[in-house]
Order: sequence, then structure tokens, then C-alpha cells
Amino acid sequence: MFEAYAQEQLMKKSQKDYLRKLKLSSGIDFSSNDYLGFARSEDLISDFKVKVQSLTQMGSTGSRLLSGNQEYHQETEARVARIFRSEKALIFSSGYLLNIGLIQCIADESCVLLLDELCHNSFIAGAKASKAKSFYFKHNDMNHLRERLIRHSNEKCFILVESLYSMDGDIAPLRDIVQLAEEFNAEVLVDEAHAIGVIGENGLGLVTSLGLEDKILGRVITFGKALGVEGAAILGSETLTKYLINFCQTFIYTTALSHPLLLMLNSSLDKFSRSRKEIQRLHENIALFSKNSGFKYASPIIPWMTETREKAIGLSELVNNNGFSVFPIFSPTVQKGKERIRIVVHSHNTESEILRLTTLMKS
Repeated sequence: MFEAYAQEQLMKKSQKDYLRKLKLSSGIDFSSNDYLGFARSEDLISDFKVKVQSLTQMGSTGSRLLSGNQEYHQETEARVARIFRSEKALIFSSGYLLNIGLIQCIADESCVLLLDELCHNSFIAGAKASKAKSFYFKHNDMNHLRERLIRHSNEKCFILVESLYSMDGDIAPLRDIVQLAEEFNAEVLVDEAHAIGVIGENGLGLVTSLGLEDKILGRVITFGKALGVEGAAILGSETLTKYLINFCQTFIYTTALSHPLLLMLNSSLDKFSRSRKEIQRLHENIALFSKNSGFKYASPIIPWMTETREKAIGLSELVNNNGFSVFPIFSPTVQKGKERIRIVVHSHNTESEILRLTTLMKS
């Protein structure tokens, strides 16, 4: 019975030209989240090849609360906490699972979740999985957020935002959000997935660059973007960490990260600690792209708005046929009428590549 249902649903998507397909990426990279080039770093690959010789274990063998908790996990978490200036860090297998489990377990039926309307799907999925009431506020609109907080001033509120938005490439007014949270006794959760390696002199993210570490309930960082490997961590207090170990289902019931993955993460953290040149080069490339394209963005994520699905597909094909790798983005990932090509600038893009792409975009 399910086969027939599935075929019917797939046919409906296909008729609307909405059917998703897995494609191999080729061409000059202007699409990935590999902001600092770590995922393809020869230094990291060489370092891993050396360190992997000393491995005495492959898989973690179980969940962290059973056989999967090894000294290497705890050492890595302590290191992540030190680097990102947090009391504690707790590692998860992915940012998506982290966000779902985090929100599901911290907010009960007495709570209200206030989400920026452009929050990542993982925050939305976590809100749906929780027993809390959920409301959206207009993107980066502090007046609308204030209205929401006033309306729910007698309830426990959590404000959910990204520091750097993954599709629009803009930055949350985090100081203002924190001020509102303090005024209304609300808590703030910040997804820093796309800010790590991008924002701040040392790439530590927006929260640290503003000195707001003690004002935020939890910061979510991921290792699969600028750090070029895999996994995620929640940064916060010892109390928050203990709470998640006891109540977060996506932590309790999943297999711990394997030793090779932890080894790769530590190699990446080694490189990250001396990555100022890569971060500087990234921002030089962003400035070069902005100057030559007319897109005035301070982040590596540049939405090339097309307004229609058809135009997004057509333009992306044109760009890719000229040797680049970009992808069209359309609903439901973004709102209908706000279709776009998501262009991402990296530290490893050359001046020639950037000038070729911006010239093509203007033609």
C-alpha cells in the first residue's frame, strides 16, 4: 500500500517540477559551506593520515550513556569549550539532530517558542516536536519580537535565531535581541552554524565577537561547514549540559561519534586555531565579490534573487555550463516568490574565479 501512495506523491511533485534528485557537484565551487577550504585541505588530509596510524579503535560501540563514552569524547568536548569560550560543550552527531532534541526537551507545554521566520528547518522541526506553543516574528524585526514578548509576558519564552542566516546571508541584531530577552526575562538560543569561521577576528562566531557568551542559554555550532568535518556541539553552562545528557532524546539514544571522526575534528581544530589568514582571505574575497557584482553583503552567503523557480533553474544552468557550481533554491526551502541562486564565496576562490563569475552575472 505504501508503494502506491509513495508513487502518487512522487508523481505529483514531478508534475509540478518539484521532484528532488541527488546530483553530483562539479565545477568551480561557489555553492558549498566549506567557507575556509578545510574540507579539501591537503594539510588536514596529511595530518589525518599520520594520526590515523595511532588509532586503536574505529567505532564508538554505543551511545554515550552506555559503552560509547570514551575519554577522547570528553577531551574533545573540553577542547571545544575552551576554544569557543564556553563553560561546557556537548557533542552531537549533527546540528539537525542537536536542534531538534534541544528544543524538544527544554520547552514544555508551559513555554512559548518565538522563532525568527527564517530560522533553519531544524529549529522548526524541534518546535513541532516539543509541547510548547510556537510563534514566528518577522525576520530581524525587533518591534515585532517585542510585540510577541509583550503578548506572552506571563509565560516562559525562548527566542530562537540564527546568527548568520543560511539562505539570506544577513546577520541577526543579537545585542538588541539579548536586551529584549533581559527585559522580558526570556532565554535566547542561537544557531551559529554558518557564523563559525566567518564572523569575528578568530572566526569564533557572532556571540563571542559581541562578548555575549554569558547572555545566551545555548549556542549551537557545527563542524561540517567552516571546520570541514562532521558533527555539532551545544555550548552552554554545566547545568544545561547535564540537563541535555538526562533529557535530550537525540543525544541519549544515538551512537556516539566514532574515533576517526573525533580525530578529524581535532585535526580541524588544530588548523582552525591558526586560520587567521584563511579568515582574512575569505573576507577579502567577499569584498571583491561585492565590489564587482553590486551585491553589498558582508557575509559569504549571497542570495541572487530570481523571483521565480523557472528563472532560478535557468540561470543556475547557465552559470554551471560556464564551469561553476551553484544551486537554485526555491520553495519550500524559501518562500514562494523569493526563489534564488545561493552563491557562496570561500577563502579558496581565486580572484580570477570571482571576477569571471561576477562578469557572467552582470552579462
